[in-house]
Amino acid sequence: VDELYKKYPHKKKPTINKISFKVYPGQFHAFIGANGAGKTTTIKSVIAAYARWSGTVLINGHKNTSIEAKKSLGYIPENARFPQRMSCYSYLSWMARLSGFKTKDAKAFAKKRLMELNLWDLRNKSPNSFSSGQKKKVLLAQALINNPSVLVMDEPAANLDPTARLELFETLGKLTQEGKAIFISSHVLAELDRYANAATILDGGQIVFTGTTK
Repeated sequence: VDELYKKYPHKKKPTINKISFKVYPGQFHAFIGANGAGKTTTIKSVIAAYARWSGTVLINGHKNTSIEAKKSLGYIPENARFPQRMSCYSYLSWMARLSGFKTKDAKAFAKKRLMELNLWDLRNKSPNSFSSGQKKKVLLAQALINNPSVLVMDEPAANLDPTARLELFETLGKLTQEGKAIFISSHVLAELDRYANAATILDGGQIVFTGTTK
């Protein structure tokens, strides 16, 4: 991320003001800041959810708006929203098909992930009826469909109970051991302190620190 800048039309000051940082393979990179610091705006710019911003965002050397970059990217938003009247199994199967899987392979992927996440018994239920922890598991399964090298997460531990938070962070820790880069915004500093090996701290739309935790 280089010189990233975004200003909303109704605000006098930019929400993020020419910030620059790097996230490397195998890093569990914590993105820290108070509410209103600009974390979500940064994340939505990085994943190209916003159309208007300035600066450069490269993912594995590709511009973040390109198909090549998006193939390398997985994203978990803070709030989980799923289609109505669709089972968990159907949802993951269709998301896999949209990502280029053949129907048979998409169904096999959905089954494998749901079994790994201990959700197979709930496969015919709507994920909208799940607990917060179970919903985040479904979002994680969806984010891993394309086997991304970079996972971007906006407050994934919000509203999770201690057991669900522990399961989530342990899973993310294993993914970093596989070489994936984790870029995670969170207020759960105890878990970040345990798992993070790099951090970027944002205050008032500007970076006050970025680097390894050492």
